[in-house]
Amino acid sequence: MKYIKKHASENINISNVTKELINAIMKMTGDEKYLLLRNKAGQQQSFSSFYNPKTVTKQVIEMVTNMSLDAKCQLLGELKESKGLSRRQFARQNYVTPVHMVVKGILVNGYTKNISKSGVSIDTTKPFELQFAPGDTITMNFDHPQLRRPIKITSKITRVTKSGIGVSFDNYL
Repeated sequence: MKYIKKHASENINISNVTKELINAIMKMTGDEKYLLLRNKAGQQQSFSSFYNPKTVTKQVIEMVTNMSLDAKCQLLGELKESKGLSRRQFARQNYVTPVHMVVKGILVNGYTKNISKSGVSIDTTKPFELQFAPGDTITMNFDHPQLRRPIKITSKITRVTKSGIGVSFDNYL
């Protein structure tokens, strides 16, 4: 059996990315939109004839609408980084370590993917089949990323996907 790696954009919903980009654009000032247009216009055309202060929002939205999915994802990432648009209070860091969990009295094993002071993303098998749900209490045992010693922590599941769960800590690490 030949393994074919899927391109990352195959798992991304273009409508959601576009909607999030437009929401971010609507929060920008006119000057920020002007700079975005100027930076993205490049050498394609004379910018002075391209920019109209009265229609800058429309111009930016049209530019975004005509972008490829990869370009939209890149721009969204740039805007989130520069404008602090992420909903996360604390930055994530990649951290892979075994984790042992108890949810609804069921012992489950998995691996952390990334962690922050306020939560962790965990890869585990069959979270839907085990009927995990947001709001479920979870008790976890894993090595603390800085202390490198085992900790036991009780938290809440905030997200369930086919490949794992997102967990919000009751108290910061």
